Amino acid sequence: MQSPTVSPKRNRRYATRKLDVIQGAARVFARLGYHGSSLNDVANELGMTPAALYYYVRSKDELLLEANIYAAGKIKRAFLEICEDTDSSALRKIVIYFRFYAECMTDDFGRCLALTAPNDLPSPLREKSLEQRRELTDMVRRLIREGIAEGSIQSCDDRLLAFTLYAAANTLARWYANDGQQTAGELMDAMMMMLVNGLIHPPLPDGFPR
Repeated sequence: MQSPTVSPKRNRRYATRKLDVIQGAARVFARLGYHGSSLNDVANELGMTPAALYYYVRSKDELLLEANIYAAGKIKRAFLEICEDTDSSALRKIVIYFRFYAECMTDDFGRCLALTAPNDLPSPLREKSLEQRRELTDMVRRLIREGIAEGSIQSCDDRLLAFTLYAAANTLARWYANDGQQTAGELMDAMMMMLVNGLIHPPLPDGFPR
Protein backbone atom coordinates (compact mmCIF):
# COMPACT_ATOMS: atom_id res chain seq x y z
CA MET A 1 0.00 0.00 0.00
CA GLN A 2 1.40 3.37 -0.99
CA SER A 3 1.87 5.85 1.84
CA PRO A 4 -0.04 9.14 1.57
CA THR A 5 1.86 12.06 0.09
CA VAL A 6 2.45 15.05 2.34
CA SER A 7 1.85 18.30 0.50
CA PRO A 8 4.66 20.89 0.23
CA LYS A 9 2.33 23.41 1.88
CA ARG A 10 1.88 21.17 4.90
CA ASN A 11 5.64 20.62 5.08
CA ARG A 12 6.19 24.39 5.09
CA ARG A 13 3.63 24.85 7.85
CA TYR A 14 5.33 22.15 9.90
CA ALA A 15 8.79 23.68 9.37
CA THR A 16 7.52 27.14 10.29
CA ARG A 17 5.82 25.89 13.43
CA LYS A 18 8.85 23.83 14.43
CA LEU A 19 11.04 26.93 14.14
CA ASP A 20 8.55 28.80 16.34
CA VAL A 21 8.85 26.01 18.91
CA ILE A 22 12.65 26.10 18.83
CA GLN A 23 12.67 29.89 19.15
CA GLY A 24 10.29 29.73 22.10
CA ALA A 25 12.56 27.18 23.75
CA ALA A 26 15.61 29.38 23.09
CA ARG A 27 13.83 32.30 24.75
CA VAL A 28 12.99 30.20 27.81
CA PHE A 29 16.50 28.72 28.11
CA ALA A 30 18.05 32.20 27.90
CA ARG A 31 15.66 33.60 30.50
CA LEU A 32 15.52 30.74 33.02
CA GLY A 33 18.72 28.86 32.25
CA TYR A 34 18.77 25.46 30.61
CA HIS A 35 18.78 23.48 33.85
CA GLY A 36 16.31 25.88 35.45
CA SER A 37 13.68 25.31 32.79
CA SER A 38 11.51 22.41 31.72
CA LEU A 39 9.42 21.33 28.76
CA ASN A 40 6.42 22.58 30.72
CA ASP A 41 7.99 26.06 30.73
CA VAL A 42 8.53 25.86 26.98
CA ALA A 43 4.98 24.66 26.41
CA ASN A 44 3.58 27.49 28.54
CA GLU A 45 5.67 30.02 26.62
CA LEU A 46 4.16 28.77 23.37
CA GLY A 47 0.63 28.22 24.61
CA MET A 48 0.88 24.49 23.91
CA THR A 49 0.57 21.31 25.91
CA PRO A 50 3.82 19.49 26.76
CA ALA A 51 2.55 16.51 24.77
CA ALA A 52 2.18 18.66 21.66
CA LEU A 53 5.88 19.53 21.78
CA TYR A 54 6.76 15.92 21.01
CA TYR A 55 5.27 16.35 17.55
CA TYR A 56 8.27 18.57 16.78
CA VAL A 57 11.12 17.37 19.01
CA ARG A 58 11.91 14.37 21.16
CA SER A 59 13.46 16.05 24.19
CA LYS A 60 14.58 19.25 25.88
CA ASP A 61 18.15 18.35 24.92
CA GLU A 62 17.16 18.24 21.26
CA LEU A 63 15.48 21.64 21.56
CA LEU A 64 18.70 23.20 22.85
CA LEU A 65 20.81 21.58 20.15
CA GLU A 66 18.39 22.69 17.41
CA ALA A 67 18.41 26.25 18.77
CA ASN A 68 22.21 26.34 18.79
CA ILE A 69 22.46 24.86 15.29
CA TYR A 70 20.04 27.47 13.96
CA ALA A 71 21.98 30.34 15.56
CA ALA A 72 25.35 29.04 14.39
CA GLY A 73 24.05 28.47 10.86
CA LYS A 74 22.77 32.03 10.60
CA ILE A 75 26.09 33.38 11.86
CA LYS A 76 28.16 31.21 9.51
CA ARG A 77 26.14 32.27 6.47
CA ALA A 78 26.73 35.93 7.33
CA PHE A 79 30.45 35.29 7.81
CA LEU A 80 30.77 33.69 4.38
CA GLU A 81 28.92 36.59 2.79
CA ILE A 82 31.20 39.10 4.52
CA CYS A 83 34.27 37.23 3.30
CA GLU A 84 33.11 37.53 -0.32
CA ASP A 85 34.18 41.18 -0.24
CA THR A 86 37.63 40.93 -1.77
CA ASP A 87 38.26 44.68 -1.45
CA SER A 88 38.18 44.74 2.37
CA SER A 89 41.09 43.84 4.62
CA ALA A 90 40.80 40.89 6.97
CA LEU A 91 40.62 43.31 9.88
CA ARG A 92 37.72 45.16 8.29
CA LYS A 93 35.91 41.85 7.74
CA ILE A 94 36.42 40.94 11.39
CA VAL A 95 34.94 44.27 12.48
CA ILE A 96 31.89 43.81 10.23
CA TYR A 97 31.46 40.20 11.33
CA PHE A 98 31.52 40.98 15.04
CA ARG A 99 29.13 43.86 14.56
CA PHE A 100 26.69 41.34 13.05
CA TYR A 101 27.51 38.73 15.70
CA ALA A 102 26.85 41.24 18.48
CA GLU A 103 23.43 42.03 17.03
CA CYS A 104 22.69 38.30 16.97
CA MET A 105 23.53 38.04 20.66
CA THR A 106 20.49 40.17 21.47
CA ASP A 107 17.88 37.96 19.78
CA ASP A 108 16.35 34.77 21.17
CA PHE A 109 18.64 32.34 19.36
CA GLY A 110 21.83 34.30 19.97
CA ARG A 111 21.15 34.80 23.66
CA CYS A 112 20.50 31.09 24.00
CA LEU A 113 23.78 30.30 22.23
CA ALA A 114 25.72 32.65 24.50
CA LEU A 115 24.02 31.73 27.78
CA THR A 116 24.08 27.95 27.44
CA ALA A 117 27.03 25.59 27.10
CA PRO A 118 27.74 22.32 25.28
CA ASN A 119 28.23 20.67 28.68
CA ASP A 120 24.53 21.21 29.30
CA LEU A 121 23.94 18.42 26.79
CA PRO A 122 24.60 14.69 27.02
CA SER A 123 26.94 12.98 24.59
CA PRO A 124 26.69 12.71 21.54
CA LEU A 125 24.57 15.88 21.34
CA ARG A 126 27.34 17.64 23.26
CA GLU A 127 29.81 16.84 20.49
CA LYS A 128 27.49 18.29 17.86
CA SER A 129 27.13 21.49 19.86
CA LEU A 130 30.89 21.72 20.39
CA GLU A 131 31.43 21.24 16.65
CA GLN A 132 29.17 24.20 15.85
CA ARG A 133 31.03 26.47 18.26
CA ARG A 134 34.42 25.22 17.13
CA GLU A 135 33.56 26.11 13.53
CA LEU A 136 32.67 29.67 14.55
CA THR A 137 36.00 30.05 16.36
CA ASP A 138 38.01 28.50 13.54
CA MET A 139 36.47 30.85 10.97
CA VAL A 140 37.67 33.89 12.87
CA ARG A 141 41.07 32.36 13.60
CA ARG A 142 41.62 31.86 9.86
CA LEU A 143 40.64 35.46 9.17
CA ILE A 144 43.01 36.70 11.90
CA ARG A 145 45.86 34.73 10.34
CA GLU A 146 44.95 36.24 6.97
CA GLY A 147 45.12 39.70 8.54
CA ILE A 148 48.53 38.97 10.03
CA ALA A 149 49.79 37.77 6.65
CA GLU A 150 48.53 40.86 4.81
CA GLY A 151 49.72 43.27 7.53
CA SER A 152 46.38 44.67 8.68
CA ILE A 153 46.76 42.88 12.04
CA GLN A 154 49.93 42.70 14.10
CA SER A 155 51.43 39.31 14.85
CA CYS A 156 49.47 37.74 17.71
CA ASP A 157 48.04 34.51 19.07
CA ASP A 158 45.06 33.99 16.75
CA ARG A 159 43.39 31.59 19.17
CA LEU A 160 43.60 33.99 22.09
CA LEU A 161 42.39 36.93 20.01
CA ALA A 162 39.43 34.97 18.64
CA PHE A 163 38.43 33.90 22.15
CA THR A 164 38.77 37.49 23.40
CA LEU A 165 36.53 38.88 20.65
CA TYR A 166 33.87 36.21 21.15
CA ALA A 167 33.96 36.69 24.92
CA ALA A 168 33.41 40.43 24.51
CA ALA A 169 30.49 39.92 22.13
CA ASN A 170 28.91 37.13 24.18
CA THR A 171 28.68 39.34 27.25
CA LEU A 172 26.10 41.46 25.43
CA ALA A 173 23.65 38.59 25.83
CA ARG A 174 23.83 39.12 29.60
CA TRP A 175 23.67 42.87 30.02
CA TYR A 176 22.59 44.61 26.82
CA ALA A 177 19.39 46.61 27.19
CA ASN A 178 17.71 47.83 24.03
CA ASP A 179 17.01 51.31 25.40
CA GLY A 180 17.52 53.13 22.13
CA GLN A 181 20.84 54.72 23.11
CA GLN A 182 23.16 52.33 21.27
CA THR A 183 22.64 49.22 19.22
CA ALA A 184 24.52 46.06 20.13
CA GLY A 185 26.57 46.52 16.95
CA GLU A 186 27.57 50.03 17.99
CA LEU A 187 28.62 48.77 21.40
CA MET A 188 30.69 46.06 19.75
CA ASP A 189 32.36 48.72 17.60
CA ALA A 190 33.26 50.57 20.79
CA MET A 191 34.72 47.43 22.35
CA MET A 192 36.69 46.75 19.18
CA MET A 193 38.14 50.25 19.36
CA MET A 194 39.37 49.52 22.88
CA LEU A 195 41.33 46.62 21.43
CA VAL A 196 42.28 47.99 18.05
CA ASN A 197 45.38 49.97 19.00
CA GLY A 198 46.97 46.71 19.99
CA LEU A 199 45.93 45.04 16.74
CA ILE A 200 46.69 47.33 13.83
CA HIS A 201 49.52 49.44 12.48
CA PRO A 202 48.54 53.14 12.66
CA PRO A 203 46.95 55.10 11.13
CA LEU A 204 43.47 53.57 11.17
CA PRO A 205 42.44 52.15 7.78
CA ASP A 206 39.84 54.05 5.77
CA GLY A 207 36.30 53.05 6.63
CA PHE A 208 37.16 51.77 10.07
CA PRO A 209 34.59 52.89 12.68
CA ARG A 210 35.91 55.86 14.65
